[in-house]
Amino acid sequence: MSNNPYVMPDITAVSPGAVPVITMLCRTAKIGEIINQMVHWNENNSKISPGLLIESLIVCIICGRKPLWKVEEFWAKQDLKLLFDGTDITLDQLNDDAYGRALDKLSEVKMEELVSRCSLVMLAAHDLKISTVHFDTTSKSVQGVYENGAFGDFLITYGHSKDRRPDLKQFKIGAAVQEDGQPVMGQILSGNKSDKEWNPEAALKMFEFFDKKGSRPSVWWSGPAMTLLKST
Repeated sequence: MSNNPYVMPDITAVSPGAVPVITMLCRTAKIGEIINQMVHWNENNSKISPGLLIESLIVCIICGRKPLWKVEEFWAKQDLKLLFDGTDITLDQLNDDAYGRALDKLSEVKMEELVSRCSLVMLAAHDLKISTVHFDTTSKSVQGVYENGAFGDFLITYGHSKDRRPDLKQFKIGAAVQEDGQPVMGQILSGNKSDKEWNPEAALKMFEFFDKKGSRPSVWWSGPAMTLLKST
């Protein structure tokens, strides 16, 4: 280091972009904490929890990390101590093998329950209510053959393509938001699931979940199928 008082010391600069904001939103939604409650894992035998791994993977996806390979290279450019304050997380723990094991555990979880539980936390954090709910779906096209049968009731297959790729197989994503735009439900659907079939099914599932939690929507509005449902 130079003795010149006007020379800056060695500084490592990082360009976090939206990473701190998205990380804090995930933390506010308690995504990692809820995942740890839902999956099977042994805290005593784990250097890093599956919930924290999935939470950090969500940050990677939202902040544009593509493909999801060598993810540690993404985190090498971030300030881990700032982002994961209160943990002993190290860069070597954020490796692809660890993420793979965490995703294996996540596959055992019902996604719609996970999304709804996180949504409840966000509703409380922002003091939001549920009086009106809007349902809609979109499709995601995929490359590949996918010859295996359905996993449960989930099937990657041909269907009405909302991204205009009828030549490709697809799966669908169904979601619901309340009147302020806060997501309150999310579900992965078979590629040939119709909106008219899914909308009432989703409404019933969501009604049962939120009714148990003391939040009972009064109006349900589904997407292009133009279906209006009212709870009694």
